Amino acid sequence: MTRFYPYATIVEPLPLVAETQVLDGYMPPHDLLAARRSIDLSALPSGWRRAAFRLRVDLASELVEDEVKDVEVTLSIDCAATNLRFGVPMVPAARLGSYVADLEIEAGGLAHRAALRAVVAATIDGVPNCYYGQSEAWNVWLSPPETPQLTGDLDVMWADFTGDERPASIDGAFRDEAYYIDLTADPPVIWLNEGVQDLRRLFDDAPRRSAVEKAMRSAHFHSIASSGWLAMFNAGIGAIEPDNAGGAIWPQNDWQRQVLQSLLPRIYPDLSPDDALQRAYEDDADSGGARLLQARAMAAISGLLRETSKIRAAIRAMEDAT
Repeated sequence: MTRFYPYATIVEPLPLVAETQVLDGYMPPHDLLAARRSIDLSALPSGWRRAAFRLRVDLASELVEDEVKDVEVTLSIDCAATNLRFGVPMVPAARLGSYVADLEIEAGGLAHRAALRAVVAATIDGVPNCYYGQSEAWNVWLSPPETPQLTGDLDVMWADFTGDERPASIDGAFRDEAYYIDLTADPPVIWLNEGVQDLRRLFDDAPRRSAVEKAMRSAHFHSIASSGWLAMFNAGIGAIEPDNAGGAIWPQNDWQRQVLQSLLPRIYPDLSPDDALQRAYEDDADSGGARLLQARAMAAISGLLRETSKIRAAIRAMEDAT
């Protein structure tokens, strides 16, 4: 549904950024913000009580028109499963145009999935409390992310690779492939090929699928997701730059940095994040180290996507069907 307002609003979603994360007063055991536009609490061990995040939204001064006054920003969280909805006022930060808020999520307060966004209101043409804009929407996961979201940092989109209107990034030589991972986009995109017969029927979320059909669908999604994560990881490794002392510098690109921050602690669990970055940079420059890095990266991606549990579920589904 498209809403129209009798005044100008901010059309493009504002960027929402997480600055800190704390679990029960300590740093969490893994990055809860690894996936773009997502807070994943589903893998936390039982017994956790409170997860806290400092979130920031940036409202550029040029977006505030002369007739817009008294800008207020509220962080809104909405959970359909528990029928819980609440807002947290965001306050002006030190940087002009930025607003911050501390979001606390109590264990048991949310279930399955909640939607998170920052909403901007203002006095416009003398009328108070008018909607003015909002941030991009985030998911807060309490259950394992749904299959279409398991790719984490990748958007999933459909296109006909066989047609003349296919995305410019997809060469005609790939017209018969089921998918294409476009790493030139920022952030990256997984394109699924509508030109492949019955592919959409396989991937669409039909509610009455059998357990075997669901397992097959999930397996294909995981295969694509694994390829996507490995491609993003290698792009992130290639973006590491040396400093003047020969050390390694994290990539400047957000998604490349986030992918490395998600996987390197799993690849080198005994090292700090910065030491893991340095080790990966050195291993990539050595033929033997590069082979080991790739092997450990594939294992880390498998763990990140919880492939073992998905395989077990698929085996149980096939056994129950026989």
